[in-house]
Amino acid sequence: MTEQIKDINEEKIEEKIPTTKAIILAIEHSLVMNAYVVPLILASILAFNDQQKIRLIQSSFLASGITTILQAVLFMKYPLVYGPSFVPVGGIIGIYMINGGNYNSWSYVVGACLVGAIIQILLGLSKQFNRILQSLISPVVGACVVFSIGLSLIPLALKSNIFIENEASMGENIIIAIITMVFMIIFSLLGEKNNKIGSVLRVGSAMLALFCGLLTYISFGYHNFDAIKTASIISRPSLPFVDFSIKFDPSSILTMIILYFVIMTETVGSWLATSSTTNTSLSEKRVNNGILGLGISNFISSLLGVSPMTGYSSNVGVLALSKIFSRHVMKFVGAILILVGLSGKLAALITVIPTAAIGGIFLITSGIIALAGIGMLKNIEFTNKNTYIIILSLVTSLALNLMPEEIIKSLPTIVQYILGSSIASSSLLAIILNKIIPDNL
Repeated sequence: MTEQIKDINEEKIEEKIPTTKAIILAIEHSLVMNAYVVPLILASILAFNDQQKIRLIQSSFLASGITTILQAVLFMKYPLVYGPSFVPVGGIIGIYMINGGNYNSWSYVVGACLVGAIIQILLGLSKQFNRILQSLISPVVGACVVFSIGLSLIPLALKSNIFIENEASMGENIIIAIITMVFMIIFSLLGEKNNKIGSVLRVGSAMLALFCGLLTYISFGYHNFDAIKTASIISRPSLPFVDFSIKFDPSSILTMIILYFVIMTETVGSWLATSSTTNTSLSEKRVNNGILGLGISNFISSLLGVSPMTGYSSNVGVLALSKIFSRHVMKFVGAILILVGLSGKLAALITVIPTAAIGGIFLITSGIIALAGIGMLKNIEFTNKNTYIIILSLVTSLALNLMPEEIIKSLPTIVQYILGSSIASSSLLAIILNKIIPDNL
């Protein structure tokens, strides 16, 4: 019976839905993902000038679009959106500073990313990644990974999008987030109705809720759209040998290779979340093709001068809300991201959406992912071994999210890279515990 359901859901992944509906869903996916956050953080910390900052953001959107299309159409053929990973941010900053701390140092970051991508490609070509994955990811580990993703994204949404002061005060941001969430829930519930209004709301609930958040933001008196007016309609992203060269440094390469393996753990988590939400199998062919596609995409991303790509688990929540799992929607998502990558005006338009509104949607989608993990845990026998794996994995995830940054920064650099992602750290711990704890405990 379970296999029959999974076969039916595979058909849903291959379903070709009407173009209008696909475009609406694609816009929602594009708005929910924070593809600009990682390049914005890097550009700000590394003191890039305005032109360098804009080009890095545009290149990140372009790389996200290319990766999403390649994975959905040619390689993994799964309904997942890809974007810059948060995992290597600390490592990239370290590589940049160690190699001079000026814009020429970005060449060493690019070189290290290229080598990491080549190793990822070789791993995909070997067809051994699924075998490695099967030996490491048992059902209890998979459930812990998915639950940890949801658990980790919730505080990230609160700290990065809502409990902040930007143009709006923290109190106003909280109000914007709450209003966005309330309308999101209302639209989603109304979307359950089997009528025309229901079908529209089911597809467009996230976009409509974001619009309500934007209206709330404007009602507080924040309506500065100068960035859209001044941005160029067409502008090029950063290009190799034009904006930066490619250089190699052994210590930088070693650092990035380690980070690539951590990113792969993070990406597998997003695959597991997608598998759980869509109730489809992660077949051997799909996994091996997925890691090959990711390696090729990261090679292209490196040439565009951006950080490595990963699957965005926040967008899995959009799948659950819309109940539309078609991978063909991802072609439209990729096209939108590529357009944004080639247009400064479109990039500026996306940044107009208040971060608190995005945070409100982010919270709901994170909760949905956490619930998917709980659903996976229901099917697991709670032996002593499994109980300790679950407890220690989730405690680690929570502890790293709550740990003061000063403590993490005081640790050795390589440890900082690993602990910088609570998702990757808790997942690695679950894998290790599953291997070392005896079954008959």
